[in-house]
Amino acid sequence: MFYGNKNLIGFGKKKIFINLQVNYDYRSRANYINLNDMKATSYLFIMANLIFTISLNAQDKGTFKDIRDGKTYKTIKIDKQTWFSENLNYETKGSYCYDDKASNCEKYGRLYNWTTAKTVCPTGWHLPSDNEWKQLTDFLGGESSCGCKMKESGLSHWMSPNSNSDNNSEFSALPSGCRINNGSYLNIQYNAYWWSNNEKNAENA
Repeated sequence: MFYGNKNLIGFGKKKIFINLQVNYDYRSRANYINLNDMKATSYLFIMANLIFTISLNAQDKGTFKDIRDGKTYKTIKIDKQTWFSENLNYETKGSYCYDDKASNCEKYGRLYNWTTAKTVCPTGWHLPSDNEWKQLTDFLGGESSCGCKMKESGLSHWMSPNSNSDNNSEFSALPSGCRINNGSYLNIQYNAYWWSNNEKNAENA
């Protein structure tokens, strides 16, 4: 997904990311979405999804056509920000389908390494900053409750239980998993990961 741009991955480096988890009670704890000290995993990520933000004069709900390949994406305005409500599925070097299956790209979007993530955004969109992520989660009630409002409801894509998710924001987060530096894929249907554009150093974003 993008706030102007999003849904990425870090190539062979430990990356900082936004993480939503299937069986996490966001009402009582907030460790999985921490935008001040974003949670990194103990293994090295190569790829994650892209979500974009920031488009001027957008409606509450809309669509955006990527002229590079003709694909059309849903968008949603949340507070004063406009986000992709789908993960980017633009095929380019440094992008992957989960388990190397094209059907997963169609369903969940592509996974992008950090180098590609920084440049693959469609014109007029960009990767969200830490502050833009924080603005979103603050508007949705803070880290303790925003996850339930951001995740797609039901069990079409998320594994059970997913009982607390109502997608009230219509952000429609999907559990697209990730790819790590040894080429393995992890956590589809369980976790969603996205990049922030804040690069701390050569190994962390």
